[in-house]
Amino acid sequence: VNDSDGLPSGWVVRVGVFQIPENARKRQSLLDENGFSVNLEEAKLDGKAAIRVFLGPFSSEDEAERMKAQAVMVTNDKAFIARYP
Repeated sequence: VNDSDGLPSGWVVRVGVFQIPENARKRQSLLDENGFSVNLEEAKLDGKAAIRVFLGPFSSEDEAERMKAQAVMVTNDKAFIARYP
């Protein structure tokens, strides 16, 4: 889904934020192996470099909620819905 400037927009499922890059790659691999399309984004967490792992963007919040439920079943960890960008 793109906004009026042609940039991605919509809803995403945040499935982790990691300060250790290897942990982000492990989460990405687990989700990739289970058929998810995973994205990584550099972020700051308490002033320190981190990697945000997310799915999407999706065109609707309902679609994001469905993907969240599936991701939680795979990772056995929390996930959150957020607007993107």
